[in-house]
Amino acid sequence: MKKTAKVGVFIIIVNFLIYIGLGLPDSVLGSAWPAVRQTYHVNVDYVGYLTAISLVCSFGSTLLYPKLSAKLTMDRIMMLSMWFVLVGLLALMWGQAVWLLIVAAIAMGFGQGAIDIAVNDYAAKRFSSGLMSILHGMYGVGVTLSSFVMALSLVFPMGWRLGVLSVIVLQVVIMAVVMSSRQAFRGSDTAVTDDEMTTVKLAGSDWLLPGFYFVYGVELVIGKYVSSFAVDHLQYSATTATNVATLFWAGLMVGRFLTGVTTRWQSNRRLILTHIILTAIATGMMFLPVEALLPFAGFGLGGLSAIYPLMMMVPYARYNDQKAKRVVSWNLAFCQAGMVVLPLVTGWTYQAVGAMSLPIIILILVGAMLGLGSVILRQN
Repeated sequence: MKKTAKVGVFIIIVNFLIYIGLGLPDSVLGSAWPAVRQTYHVNVDYVGYLTAISLVCSFGSTLLYPKLSAKLTMDRIMMLSMWFVLVGLLALMWGQAVWLLIVAAIAMGFGQGAIDIAVNDYAAKRFSSGLMSILHGMYGVGVTLSSFVMALSLVFPMGWRLGVLSVIVLQVVIMAVVMSSRQAFRGSDTAVTDDEMTTVKLAGSDWLLPGFYFVYGVELVIGKYVSSFAVDHLQYSATTATNVATLFWAGLMVGRFLTGVTTRWQSNRRLILTHIILTAIATGMMFLPVEALLPFAGFGLGGLSAIYPLMMMVPYARYNDQKAKRVVSWNLAFCQAGMVVLPLVTGWTYQAVGAMSLPIIILILVGAMLGLGSVILRQN
């Protein structure tokens, strides 16, 4: 794909740091939730409501991005978003009232959604396929790092608050680096006026890509329910089942780094379709009543790894900048909507039908991705 501008090594590293920072808050509540909920005196399922609130706010901020980019330079959008995340983390760390948990979820949702779309928009226009995959791998680095920090903090007197404070310090360091390089982002985009943005219309076929990203919400379906499947269907212990889920997230992270290398020799189209097929094969392994296969299936489901970053590059390969910006915005919005809706539907079905409904649901969604992906990439 033709790039509109050369990107220096330092700016590439800054983008990687931003994506590490994007991943840092995402495991804060998950890793230390048992301790956090005791401080706030809420039930275990409250984390599900907070996740939904955060995702809805992320959805809103991604839809607002095209309008914001018409009024603000990218560096201002990034800094404003990082301040939102920082406010959310501070509310979480200092609070004891439930309403502060909600404030934290709202602030981090708006902040992370805007950062995600801003960096994706910037990188999709300028990065190679390999760099785009590595960029998304950096998100996994951030999630893994914060999970480790939160687990380590629990052995100290301050407990989970020390972990959040550590994440805040890391976020401030990343903000300082972004601030020092903001001039490079400030002049990076051609201004888009409100009149120009309102004339950008999406045709019917243009909605296929956002639809694909809605179905990509299957990533969160797997992450949330594969450990329950291991316990309920194959009688794994809770600890071993958690390791299966960890293998899935590890597969995503490792896969994105490996994709960053293989894009030198393989086309994006071949990589995307191959990874969807590998994910379908891994899903098929879940139907086999063999306990030893599930860890391999969990890691293999990480075959989703190449799909998210590489499909994000399609709009700038197909459309002008204004239309591509809007499509990228809708891609992320639909993905976040899928990550709200699909896990809820899966949970209801799982409860009503049983554990074996999970591989069936995953296979249906992966099949939909294969069909949509084939049509989208044939048009490209």
